Amino acid sequence: MRNQPSASIENLLAKGDECTVDDLLADEDIIQEMRNMNEKLLKYFRRDKLKILIDYITKVPEEDTHDRGHKFPFVVGELFSLDLNKINDKFFNEEEDEVEEEEAEAEGSQDFDDEEKKSEEEGEAEGDVEAEAEGE
Repeated sequence: MRNQPSASIENLLAKGDECTVDDLLADEDIIQEMRNMNEKLLKYFRRDKLKILIDYITKVPEEDTHDRGHKFPFVVGELFSLDLNKINDKFFNEEEDEVEEEEAEAEGSQDFDDEEKKSEEEGEAEGDVEAEAEGE
């Protein structure tokens, strides 16, 4: 049986674009919610958000506030130590998804170019037939 999602995390995520990584890291339920694999929370942490998390544990903060310099790096370390496949996969698979989308778009434009060339060739062939008929 799954636990009920944290009301505070759900309220933060309901804010949409106004919800920040800092807001989530400041919430005391973040680790438990990640452990419970809260779907909304996992979806929130796209590649750009994961980069922010990595920055918390790899870069020295410009301001040494308690949250930025101490609390958040430890919380992020704990989140990564959960070793969640859905988060780990985003490091590798999301880029592949973007590449596949770009290839599909390029392929679609290639198909359009091929169709355009084909219709031009057909038009030229029709013109040749007409010119041949006029010459007779």
